[in-house]
Amino acid sequence: MPCRDDGPSEYDCDMMKRRLDVATRVACELSHILRGNKQLDQATRETKEWIQRHDAADAKRKLEEERERQEKKVRRSALAKLTLAEKKALGL
Repeated sequence: MPCRDDGPSEYDCDMMKRRLDVATRVACELSHILRGNKQLDQATRETKEWIQRHDAADAKRKLEEERERQEKKVRRSALAKLTLAEKKALGL
């Protein structure tokens, strides 16, 4: 039987993801502080690039969340117009 490494366990991956999420939240918070204090120009190029990527991802996420909210609103509105018999016929 050959020796092999199966890589990190599922537990290790979950733990790394949690740590990465915390680090990302901290970095995001610090980027807001830098902006608020008008100190962003003092950040390194790497930091500025991370902030730009993070801002773009945040904007995309917010647009998707808004789209989902609107979709749910339209769905609720449409369902409210149906009679009980119509809902039953549609399997709702």
